[in-house]
Amino acid sequence: MAKPVKNSEFLASRFWKLFLVTLLFVLIANSLLNFLIDPYAMYGTGLVDPIAQTGYEKKLLLFEQYDPPPNALIVGSSRVEILDPEIVGELTGKRCFVWGVPDAKSEIIYSIVRIALEEFNAPIEILIVGVEPEIFHPTTSINPQAKVIERYTKYFNDSPGWMVMLEKIGRLFSIAQTRSSIASLWLLLSGGENNPLVGYRQDGFIEFERENPEGRDRRVARAVENYADKKFVLSRYDRLSGERKNYWEETLELCRANNIRVYAIMTPVHPRVYQRLLELGAGRIYEEASQYVAGTMNGTTEIFRDYSDLGSFGGNIDYYLDGYHMDHNNGDILLYDLLSDLQPDFEADN
Repeated sequence: MAKPVKNSEFLASRFWKLFLVTLLFVLIANSLLNFLIDPYAMYGTGLVDPIAQTGYEKKLLLFEQYDPPPNALIVGSSRVEILDPEIVGELTGKRCFVWGVPDAKSEIIYSIVRIALEEFNAPIEILIVGVEPEIFHPTTSINPQAKVIERYTKYFNDSPGWMVMLEKIGRLFSIAQTRSSIASLWLLLSGGENNPLVGYRQDGFIEFERENPEGRDRRVARAVENYADKKFVLSRYDRLSGERKNYWEETLELCRANNIRVYAIMTPVHPRVYQRLLELGAGRIYEEASQYVAGTMNGTTEIFRDYSDLGSFGGNIDYYLDGYHMDHNNGDILLYDLLSDLQPDFEADN
């Protein structure tokens, strides 16, 4: 009677050994693929042209190439990328660059301003900054794209080298990185060409193509369903982060020290998404963030506009790319509302 038990234990032991060996082989093969292909040019292998650069790398490269440096700067998350620097130039007479990057938190905004001022000596006179509540989230991490670029992280992390190294090691085993490696390899084998800056103007403005209404509506519906949990992370948003508030205030101090006029704007998600957030209780966070930012600004050379409600600046519900991002039409309307009334004020100051 003991033999079946022993056979069963032997088979189970053999199965788990085979499973672990297979898993180890897959992990090693996966990490080797990601290292050799290096789809985002993070490891310096140089065997294959990178399939793309991250949004953080693209904006650094574009800013380096933008000569002469701008007098006006738009910073924030990807939501500000639809704010057209040419409109800013039209209204203020200032050469402008838009430095929007995915999921920017206040420490990223702070680092961008320091990079522009200290590394490029950009003569910034106007700063337009997106300050949606997410930049003050108390628990969510910075975007992984930033973690591998020390030029950003050194301004808010005491050990930026370790952060970069750990993120690079972790990405060797990530599914997203593996997909990019496979796509990069396919591009090479199929003879395709890669230009990671296609679609960007020299001033950092990304010219989105508008989707058909059906595609846009599907994206909006997904955002209504998922945004509170997956992006806003409302369940873990019980207060504004003290540390991130400090980075915001340090950004303002930088601007004051350099005589930079600041326009802070709370950018709007799609009205259906905003309504869903309010239904789930996010109104308290919006109100706290709005009151906090307004309280940090002097109201003369530092202006805050709460545009979380699309109607507050005359925006159009049809001018959206998805549930999170307006298209450039709403961006133009917002800029005219923000800057046109303030232009006489600005001229008087100069």
